[in-house]
Amino acid sequence: MILPDMSASYMAEHCYPTEKPEEGDLIFMGEEDSDKITHIAIFLKQQENYIYFIDSTQKEAENINGVTERHYTMDSKKIKSFGIMKLKIAEDAGI
Repeated sequence: MILPDMSASYMAEHCYPTEKPEEGDLIFMGEEDSDKITHIAIFLKQQENYIYFIDSTQKEAENINGVTERHYTMDSKKIKSFGIMKLKIAEDAGI
């Protein structure tokens, strides 16, 4: 079943979790002081103590507006989990 709308938390609940992300995997994020997942990014790489990702966001204070490459430290409390999107093959989906 194709859903008309998906929240970041719904996607996190319905993906294959992974402990060691690879390029293209999803990063589920949220505010540092909350367990709630509110944002999704695409994992690019892990280098030294940083996790690099691509996402779309708007943060005027940081002069960010649109799709950008950014990074957080590996121990950032903004990063909640990593996952791989579940896909349905068109034949199974009745397409």
